[in-house]
Amino acid sequence: MTLKRKAETLLEDIVVPEKLLNFVELHMNNFNCGAHDAAHVHRVANLSRIIAAEEGANQTIAYIAGLVHDMLDSKLIDETNAATAEETLLNIFKNDMITTLPNWTDTMTEQVIEICKTVGYKNIIKENWNPKNRSIEYRCVQDADLLDAIGAIGVARCFAFGGKRQRLMFGCADVIGNTITAEQYKNQSSKKGSGVEHFFDKLLLIKDLMTTTTGTIMAVKRHNTMLEFLKDLNIELVDGDINNNTKFQNNETYNVEEKSLFGTLLEQYPIVSQAQLEQQQQPAEAS
Repeated sequence: MTLKRKAETLLEDIVVPEKLLNFVELHMNNFNCGAHDAAHVHRVANLSRIIAAEEGANQTIAYIAGLVHDMLDSKLIDETNAATAEETLLNIFKNDMITTLPNWTDTMTEQVIEICKTVGYKNIIKENWNPKNRSIEYRCVQDADLLDAIGAIGVARCFAFGGKRQRLMFGCADVIGNTITAEQYKNQSSKKGSGVEHFFDKLLLIKDLMTTTTGTIMAVKRHNTMLEFLKDLNIELVDGDINNNTKFQNNETYNVEEKSLFGTLLEQYPIVSQAQLEQQQQPAEAS
């Protein structure tokens, strides 16, 4: 199953007020983090609109919500600054949106703020959180945000964020695995861990958290990209291990898995084929 790319012809002309763009740029640059910068929210906004076009959602709401989705993120901003940011957003929506988007309404503002406050991994993994009961626009933005956390971009963002938090690049001493809870995720900000651990604690789990058909299709390719990266990384780390190199020079058996850093963990995450994806999608489409 592949995307029909309806979005190429269905994308609406969305002109964003310059005041909103400037606020987003300034706000994101203040985080001083390459993983959460203005480029990130622009990618999420564009992905949100593409998914919305494919899913029949309101593209304008999805795009604007994607653009501001990190404005009130608790891991990036404290409560006081979040309240100020929300007030600024509300003023822009009330006074400036109408200048470029004549059909903008107070109801659309409420939807965008609600999405902004609820989108995020910390919510989607809560036991009582069912994203499929929420608006389709929320689901488009949620999937878009998750998509930007995986794939080749996800690899880059993972290590950029790890550098910001002064975490090791490699190591698997404290992998939580696929049973991570919302509380464990919340507490991760206080632990050092490593970039590699983050793949097993979060990034490799994202594929199964998508809430739209379009998002699921897009996530599989990005998921496979991360697996290929981790397999290559594992081999290169083994190659750089002095003990294995000595064994290789002595003509002894050179087993890539023997000194594997995380090869065993990777066995739990096989590459997803196109046929498997189609099989997974059939029950959902039939219902």
